[in-house]
Amino acid sequence: RRRHTATLLPSGKVLIYGGFVEGVRGGIRAIEIFDPNTGTSRLIGQLSSGRYDHEAFLLPNHKVLIFGGTIDASTPIQGVPHVYTTKAEYFDPVTETFSLISPMNQSRLWGGFSQLNNGKLLLTGGIISFNSPADQSSDTAEIFDPQDNIIPSITSFVSNIQTVTSGSSVTLTPTFTNGTGVINNGVGLVNSGMTYTVVPAVESTYALTVTGPTGIKVSQKIKIFISP
Repeated sequence: RRRHTATLLPSGKVLIYGGFVEGVRGGIRAIEIFDPNTGTSRLIGQLSSGRYDHEAFLLPNHKVLIFGGTIDASTPIQGVPHVYTTKAEYFDPVTETFSLISPMNQSRLWGGFSQLNNGKLLLTGGIISFNSPADQSSDTAEIFDPQDNIIPSITSFVSNIQTVTSGSSVTLTPTFTNGTGVINNGVGLVNSGMTYTVVPAVESTYALTVTGPTGIKVSQKIKIFISP
């Protein structure tokens, strides 16, 4: 594995992300956690596409910010089987899960980044596109604010049954991250992973809306039918 990142986590373990194998076309999709106490690595997931030459940075909130770099292209551009990406995401060491966040304004390969005193990151320079016979470098800079780039996500919103007789109870279970959840039709504020009981008298649609810290909203609906 080359041109990957190895990020030391608060637990003392190491997040190993991306890279590629010399002589093998395409990036590595496997994501691993290395435990120096046991000397072993554990697979925790697969990337949707290979990625390398990115940056990974441990934030003060103990999440890992991963941004930029190169990803495998579904269609090669000018014969080059990769593209430079604006993609950014968080890794949460507690849940060992990834969540997409707002992308950078510009793709950056091998760009510079520095943490400022206010907790924000300054992203500068880097290579932004492939132009034969030479790559094009960036002369831009941007500020990344971790607090402004948290996008809410709904993992699932399910009911134990979808067709009931009038007056029968139904349980709804929302699972979401990075926001405050609300279910309409009188349910109100909800917590992720908890179950909530409703008793629809007529055919009803329940909508889960999750609002992130910057006001970004995502929603998902469940329709409950009433049998004759």
